[in-house]
Amino acid sequence: MTFAEVLERATSRLGKPVKKTQYGLCDLRPAYGHIFQDLLNGYDFWGHADIDVVWGRLGLLLSEPHLERYDIISSRRGYIAGHLTAYRNCDHINSLFYNIEGFVEDLQRPD
Repeated sequence: MTFAEVLERATSRLGKPVKKTQYGLCDLRPAYGHIFQDLLNGYDFWGHADIDVVWGRLGLLLSEPHLERYDIISSRRGYIAGHLTAYRNCDHINSLFYNIEGFVEDLQRPD
């Protein structure tokens, strides 16, 4: 999918114009579950991670007991970590970004 197609999809799914630079795609991360909902059908979890990180034993963090117990798993306690976060794929979790004050409106600014 091209960068322009991602912006078109985000704009369509969020109902407001999304005007981000390519680096600004990371600003969309909390909404990926909503934006890419059709691509996530059949998956229990979705997530995001930085591509410049070398991962080791992810099974320690993303273990079956953790996946059964938690809806959001982040590598930082109490925070959504940009470098690794997993979200349970359900409507409630995928729409939590709407609770972030000004989130959708901020996506309309390239900065």
